[in-house]
Amino acid sequence: MTLDEVYGTNCFLAPRIWEEASRWLTADLLAIEHSTAQWLPCAGRMPVVVHRGGLARAGLSAMRDSGLTLPDTIVSYRTRDEYIDIVRRMMVEAGRAVTPYWSPEDVVPAAGMWIDPSLLRWLNNKASMEQLVPPAALARRARVSKNQLGRKLFWSTSLPTVIKVATDLPNGAGADVAILHRRHRIPRVCRRLRDASELILEEFLNISRNFGLLYAIGNNGEIRYLGGSEQICDRKGAYCGGLIDDSFPPPLEAVELGHQIARNGAHLGYRGLAGFDIVITRDERVLALDLNFRPVATTAQILLQDGLRKARKFRVSRLAFCGFEGALERALSLCRPFIETGWLVLLSSFDPLEGGLGKGKALARFLILGGDRAEVESREAVLQNLGFQITGVSKKTGSYRFSADAR
Repeated sequence: MTLDEVYGTNCFLAPRIWEEASRWLTADLLAIEHSTAQWLPCAGRMPVVVHRGGLARAGLSAMRDSGLTLPDTIVSYRTRDEYIDIVRRMMVEAGRAVTPYWSPEDVVPAAGMWIDPSLLRWLNNKASMEQLVPPAALARRARVSKNQLGRKLFWSTSLPTVIKVATDLPNGAGADVAILHRRHRIPRVCRRLRDASELILEEFLNISRNFGLLYAIGNNGEIRYLGGSEQICDRKGAYCGGLIDDSFPPPLEAVELGHQIARNGAHLGYRGLAGFDIVITRDERVLALDLNFRPVATTAQILLQDGLRKARKFRVSRLAFCGFEGALERALSLCRPFIETGWLVLLSSFDPLEGGLGKGKALARFLILGGDRAEVESREAVLQNLGFQITGVSKKTGSYRFSADAR
């Protein structure tokens, strides 16, 4: 399945995150611009606006050699102003803009968005989960204001506890979440979350398995489950990638909970892709932790798995976010043998120099394929030895599997 099969015609993908609206995502300009390229391999006939740094010749060549098909229509930009001009022009030529996150009115006017921006903001605000998720599938939680946070944490809350930002602004990847283990850390947590007006205190869970499940809500409201990945998070709760393993699929109870949530979003008027973070606790509760009514980081991994992982007879695929201190062309030349062998797939890349952003790390999103988890981990070590830094993987221990830890 490709994005055009989900969204239909008369629309295009305008995926850029806006710095002024990214307080609870990332302020890293390279990461912001690289993110525009992440859905290239699964866009199909849907036009996509992508930063020039994500379209370097070496990167596109490696993607094709990985067995990927690039979109029919790619429109490149270098600057914010260029992006705004392109989006406005494409709203006239190609229809409505599908924006994974809310965009300012002067960038994408509400009338030109695929989904009503007020609905998009509400659906992705963590405070709205109580109206979208069955009560039995929610962790115990309480809302507090910024002014109440320190006092509540000190006097009333048992530790550890999880603090989440409730905001209409774009949020995700753990940037809007803090885990408090000791009370002497309260001032630090309050400083980190000082820009939030409303927060949610949530029980600290003993998690056995942590899934990101992907659904498509069609233009007729029909809901289709597309697949899921086991989420890889570091000890602070930051998202570090996803793992699909045929031996350990998401349980049916989790998939059905995702269906219920998707139906609730569909009844409110949402259409398109939606990814939900659903966990299994050690006491066997099935709970929703976060709702993402938008394309998510594992979208390409999930949509392309039949043509990549299964077709090549691998049971496991690992989505890995990588950086390389050096030129992108050099980085890709080092791993070219593994692309040709078939166990490494380049989903997207970013060359800061090509994008006119000066010197900086070359960035890449890889799928690492293997017969089992041990083989995937050994292949991570191969990439590390070549100089790639993999988000969430310690070079000393090779450990990343914190998704099963309590959080």
